[in-house]
Amino acid sequence: MNNNRVRTTSLFGLSAPLIYAMTVLVGAALRPEYSHLRDPISSLMAIGSPNLLLINVLFAIYNLALLMFGLGWWASEKKSSATRLAALMIAAVGFLGLVLTLYPQDQIGSPVTAGGATHIAISGITALLTMLAMLLRGSAERAGSRAMSVYSFASVAFVFVTGGLAAVGIAHGWPLAGLFERFTIGGFLQWIFFEAFVLFYRTRPTP
Repeated sequence: MNNNRVRTTSLFGLSAPLIYAMTVLVGAALRPEYSHLRDPISSLMAIGSPNLLLINVLFAIYNLALLMFGLGWWASEKKSSATRLAALMIAAVGFLGLVLTLYPQDQIGSPVTAGGATHIAISGITALLTMLAMLLRGSAERAGSRAMSVYSFASVAFVFVTGGLAAVGIAHGWPLAGLFERFTIGGFLQWIFFEAFVLFYRTRPTP
């Protein structure tokens, strides 16, 4: 894959976290009662939520960008099989995110439906894939850049800890459950942004 295509690939990775953040901000702004500290992001896509179609479309764009980044990263990586596998996992996360829009979450406190249970299952799989991808990338970087390796391992540790707190907090109605979930997702998104930036920088035109 030539450098121009790789740079296009990296642009998908750079834009995906920004699209996600914009979607959450827009969704919350359209619901005055919504709290970034208390409410989980998935409640923006819950059955019966206001502006559900708009939010699903925006999240679909994010997931498509993530899918394209993962596939492009996989195609451009020629040296590390671990990085190629990590890139495929990122692509899978994007694909499953697209599927997720077909299965909205149940409203908190309402009976669990088949669609809601599917939503939970897919979300669990994507969470696992994101952490595995970060671990694989950290392992691959050990032979090249120790700083990059430590960065990936630190990122996945942050996601693991805050993800556990978010899961417990949402289950027990903690007033800061939404904040913990944002830490978790933010930990993954900043990692995607940074990896895309590195890919973009490494393929910059040379004088």
